[in-house]
Amino acid sequence: MIVKLKNIISEIRDGTHGSHERVNSGIPFLSAKNVHNNGLKISESESMVSENEANIITSNGFPIKDDVLFTCVGTIGRCSVYELEYSLPFQRSVAFLRPQKTLVSPKYLKYSMEADGFQEKLMLEVKQTAQAGVYMGDIREQKIKLPSLLKQNEIVTFLDGKISNADSAINTLKQKLIHLDEYKTALIHNAVTKGLDAKGNSILDGTPVWRKSKLKSVASYQKGSKPKNLLEVSAENTLPYISMQQLRGNIEAKEYAKIGDGILVNDNDLIILWDGANAGELIRGKLGILSSTMAVFRSSNVDLDYLYYSLVANEHELRNKYIGMGIPHVSSEILNSILISHPDNIKDQLVISNFINRDNIKIDAAKKAINKKIALLVEYKKSLINEAVSGEIKL
Repeated sequence: MIVKLKNIISEIRDGTHGSHERVNSGIPFLSAKNVHNNGLKISESESMVSENEANIITSNGFPIKDDVLFTCVGTIGRCSVYELEYSLPFQRSVAFLRPQKTLVSPKYLKYSMEADGFQEKLMLEVKQTAQAGVYMGDIREQKIKLPSLLKQNEIVTFLDGKISNADSAINTLKQKLIHLDEYKTALIHNAVTKGLDAKGNSILDGTPVWRKSKLKSVASYQKGSKPKNLLEVSAENTLPYISMQQLRGNIEAKEYAKIGDGILVNDNDLIILWDGANAGELIRGKLGILSSTMAVFRSSNVDLDYLYYSLVANEHELRNKYIGMGIPHVSSEILNSILISHPDNIKDQLVISNFINRDNIKIDAAKKAINKKIALLVEYKKSLINEAVSGEIKL
């Protein structure tokens, strides 16, 4: 039997539309970012409101245990069953559906709303304003397949077991990714501060002379500048005006500048993001004209790959000691005073940077393989849900 949601839920509401004062200590004030298909996720850094404010927001009786939460503004379509015995305040980006339990199991409703068929039809109702959103009335009109309660419970039991196993495997793989990142951090730190590999073995032959130099004594940096004219299309004697989006991925340039009208950077140059939320981020360059929010390093004393890894070992300090009350930016004083440990001989620096490069290729390949396995497990979960709620899997 195919039914509309309005016929199997007693009510649907969304979170508060009001403005509420935040406090340093109080009740977590949740939103769509907290709702995930595998449950509600609440961190220690959540925005807070006072207990009195929280009581006002939840005085309408939502949510309560077994309500189905559905993200309806911004990131649309994630859903979970509310399992807490008490009500927490939510912003308007989350909708609460109250199932009629004599007709539909909360977990079955949640799985049905996760299914591709439901999600695809609902996406046709999305309204695009400042943020994408879907109205409560449109959610109520959506349809699902509704077998008997006995059959619903069989499907839920089947999916709970399979999904739990898949989630466990995904979590194990994610832990491996964390361990690989930790290994990579230790590898870089040991190599550029002691000339050792992750096991403590020397990378270099002999007993090279090591020095500790302030960055300003071994390298300089040049900030980008805004070109006088920016073009929307490439023309003769122009190069891309480099953005962080281009450097992070493979997107096409959106603006171009004439050669000479700005700071030229080449492929693989060492660049630091100078301004913005990610000030202090290090990245390798591409041929183009440097953005005014970045700076490029130059050095004839230190191998640039070696300098890159030395700064990566200090990136946490760079990114956490920015200055500026409005838009944060890198502190020249902190950057210039960073100590770079380095072999005196640039050939030894090359040996170390090449060693890190080789190991990083292996680490990145391992991470790629793990991410592929995670993607397959995520797809497997989606297929299971689609087939189970559509009746394709015979239980």
